[in-house]
Amino acid sequence: MAVVAVHAADLKFEATAWLRQARTLPMAEQPRPPELSIYCREPGCPWGMILFDVLVDGRGEVEALRFNDQIGDLSNATRAAAAEAAREAWWRDARPGQTIRSSQWVRVLPPVRTPTRHIPFPGTNGKPISIFLERTGCFGTCPAYLTTLRSDGTVYFCGRAGVRALGWQTGRIDPKDFSALVELFRRADVFSLEDEYTAEVTDNPTYIIGINIGGQKKIIVDYVGDEAGMPPVVTRLQDAIDKAAGTERWIKPQPSWTDFRAPPPDCTTPPTPFSG
Repeated sequence: MAVVAVHAADLKFEATAWLRQARTLPMAEQPRPPELSIYCREPGCPWGMILFDVLVDGRGEVEALRFNDQIGDLSNATRAAAAEAAREAWWRDARPGQTIRSSQWVRVLPPVRTPTRHIPFPGTNGKPISIFLERTGCFGTCPAYLTTLRSDGTVYFCGRAGVRALGWQTGRIDPKDFSALVELFRRADVFSLEDEYTAEVTDNPTYIIGINIGGQKKIIVDYVGDEAGMPPVVTRLQDAIDKAAGTERWIKPQPSWTDFRAPPPDCTTPPTPFSG
């Protein structure tokens, strides 16, 4: 029965492609597929990826899809959930008036590792607070930098590689915006989260966030953490720090090449001291 079902899916897909006169574009002209991820709901589910053949119409909607391949020992239920995500995806760079054949990968992430104990968020009244984010380089052109925001309104950025501004840069943050960022950390219950989420892969950047409240510190290391059960709130905090610090003004436009012969900037110590 399974073989019959597979053949039926193939016939339906090919019939739709024929009716819509679907085209296979050269690789350089293929629209970029949306980045899709789903969380596996089955205990012990591993990380994996599922590949679908898709037909995308001129509005960017998926008209038909069929299973092609997968990485990892994933169940039929997980494949069905991935197919649903691929079917509902919208292709931003579709070709108006054309239906095209393409491919869609869906990442399957393991279940989130929820905290096993609660550590209360420290009181903040009258205490110096600093928040930082560091993004390291990778086997490619990933921007490498760190940024620190302080409760006195100071913002520091230090570019190491792959950014427009190398070395230390300074800015300011409104006290209300800083307080809102601290509140995001409080709501995320960061002191209860694990210190490290690391996947068994290579050549990717490492992201590190930290908060220091009057000497009480929490640091979280993320190395492709979403493939190791990292709660999504950690990524949201990383992005929130970038936004609050305004790091994009120092990152873009990124240089087209990096001179690895030059010594990297010293980003170990901010330009001015800070108590806390």
